[in-house]
Amino acid sequence: RGGVLAGVEARGVFGLLGLPAWEPWRALPIWSQPDIDVMQPAYNLSYQSAARHSLNEAKEANVGVVTMRTMTSGIFQRTARLLAPEWQQAHDIFQVCLEFVLGDSRVTAPIVGMRWPHEVDLNVQLVEQFHPTVDLAEMPRLKAHVYNAEDAEARECDQPCGSASRKCPSRLARCGRLCKSLGRSPR
Repeated sequence: RGGVLAGVEARGVFGLLGLPAWEPWRALPIWSQPDIDVMQPAYNLSYQSAARHSLNEAKEANVGVVTMRTMTSGIFQRTARLLAPEWQQAHDIFQVCLEFVLGDSRVTAPIVGMRWPHEVDLNVQLVEQFHPTVDLAEMPRLKAHVYNAEDAEARECDQPCGSASRKCPSRLARCGRLCKSLGRSPR
């Protein structure tokens, strides 16, 4: 770092230099500079463009990722409440949003806005107890990649499914879920 930043850093005004950006691809030229220590993209269950446009680059450059709008600012939750109120009864949607970001190995830390004291306790408990079963960094995000992943899972199967053309992934932990998502029933 040079110029004004070097003097300010030397006086202890800051230790790390970071930059937020709503549109991750616009910030890549800045985030890729060697002086940048951390980036702050908008990244959540509803808004995933950072997964395609900057998170891998951040990992390669050893740049920290602190997510903004981790809980979707309540937009996803409100939409779900209006369109599918039974979702909240099945699983806490705020928890799903936080688990989504925590489940991505490229994320260093989420920023979680909380309006009520009990939300702090719930979120601390979730973070302490959450152990992701998959790395969401590996999740396909383009339609063609999703189809390829589903086809690959179907090819790994060793047991016939409800369809003559596909097999059920009985060796995989998600056996029944895949069959159900394909509209089939496992045998």
